[in-house]
Amino acid sequence: MFWRAYPAAALEQAVVRESAVLCTISQGRMAACEVASEEPLGHGLGIAAKTLATEGFQVGPMLTDRAPSEGRRLCLPIAFCLME
Repeated sequence: MFWRAYPAAALEQAVVRESAVLCTISQGRMAACEVASEEPLGHGLGIAAKTLATEGFQVGPMLTDRAPSEGRRLCLPIAFCLME
């Protein structure tokens, strides 16, 4: 899943950094995500993070503070790095 989302140009240039997305939890999934930060700009890491959040993450019905997760906003940092 993660390799498919890693932007090809960033992968070829070995760009390693992170991006963060701000999402609303809806029916146990990340929804209405927007890129909150992206570094470096111009390599597509923000769009990749958004894709990973909406297609790859699930959220339980309750958060760690025991509050319902439905409708809550969550900032999700995603680090892009290359492992050998």
